[in-house]
Amino acid sequence: MQLEDSLSTPNVHAGDGFIASVAASLTVDGDTLIERGTTVTGRVESAQSQTDRPGLVPGSGYFRLTLNGITIDGRQLVLQTSSLYARGQSPTNRSSGTPSDLHSDGVHVQKGRRLTFRLTAPLTVNDPKSMASDQSPSAPPE
Repeated sequence: MQLEDSLSTPNVHAGDGFIASVAASLTVDGDTLIERGTTVTGRVESAQSQTDRPGLVPGSGYFRLTLNGITIDGRQLVLQTSSLYARGQSPTNRSSGTPSDLHSDGVHVQKGRRLTFRLTAPLTVNDPKSMASDQSPSAPPE
């Protein structure tokens, strides 16, 4: 998955949603089941920065994320995934290359960052090729 927007601790809280997209098509036996760019929704389980937890290394933090939905062929399907801990970083001061002040900027995970989630429940995607498209419901089987 790839984040569609950046996440930052000053702006994101537990329970907030986020949007990602599928980074590479999912293909099984030569058939593409999920296209690259397919929209996926998720939820922030928690977000912590060094300012929230003084024991963390300065300039560090994390976001605990899960996925909860994917849109395939215009249908919203429920996803269940394990939690993913994405390490965040404080933005750097462009002139010196050093971490900026966490008290004002927090910790960020940048747009476009690739994240890997693991499904905890099966996802059933109907294969359009498996449907009888040319038979009427009353036609006898051949």
